[in-house]
Amino acid sequence: MKQSEDYYVLSQIGPWIVNNQIEMGYKIVGRYKLYNPDHRRFNFDEFEQIKELLSIWLNETYPEESFDDDFFRNYPTLKLADALNYDFTMVKRSGYIEIDFYKLKLSRPGKVLIVFIGKGSYLDMDREKAVEELVYPFYTEAWEQTISERRLFSPGDLW
Repeated sequence: MKQSEDYYVLSQIGPWIVNNQIEMGYKIVGRYKLYNPDHRRFNFDEFEQIKELLSIWLNETYPEESFDDDFFRNYPTLKLADALNYDFTMVKRSGYIEIDFYKLKLSRPGKVLIVFIGKGSYLDMDREKAVEELVYPFYTEAWEQTISERRLFSPGDLW
């Protein structure tokens, strides 16, 4: 049975119909964002990758801050797992079918840095199946603010 209306979010390539996601229990939570009730989880190896990449990314992204390279490498994996909180999902971004984004808050003297770390799925044409992986580079709070439009997309809206 065909539903009476289509549901949209904006993607990197324009408006995207998300009827299938809605049928699977996703919720539209913004112009660009979905809430995925069954979001992708990081595995142990991906947590280890995050720990390796986090200091590099932070030092490149926030050169005015100094991050000890060994701090995150020695950070307990379970503590990192507890600190990463699922926030939202985006469709059709950077070659991925979907990316689930997790928020990590890092307290620094006098400020809090927020990092968005993604786990995405893409279609591997050689293996003819969807593959999930850690998405790098990570994203900043400033990036997330550019996609935080709460007003939903409707056909006819400019994008």
